[in-house]
Amino acid sequence: MEISRLFEDGKFSFSDHLKLLWKISPSTQTSCIKIAVSVPKRYFKFSYQRNKLKRKMRESIRLNRNSISQTSMQKINLLFIYKTNSEIEFEKINNEIVFLLNLLNQKLSKKEILETDTI
Repeated sequence: MEISRLFEDGKFSFSDHLKLLWKISPSTQTSCIKIAVSVPKRYFKFSYQRNKLKRKMRESIRLNRNSISQTSMQKINLLFIYKTNSEIEFEKINNEIVFLLNLLNQKLSKKEILETDTI
């Protein structure tokens, strides 16, 4: 349900091999970050290929998760989508995820997101 809202109402950013869909919404309880990764089946037919790329993406997110700036009472939903049909190395995936997270932090720091707005 939240993933469909990301596709409907979310904003997006691109890098060479990844796409980031993100949505910020006010939270009634505490602030939280939800992160999902996706590798489309149309690019990689075998599950072991998709799983390998998803493991690389999740590891990179785990290493860089603390760099996401977050204000109180916000819920951040992130979806990273692998968008090419060639497998790339971990270092390249890590650099692109860092780039996308820095881009997200810039947008958050510009005060583009108000507590009543949904993105």
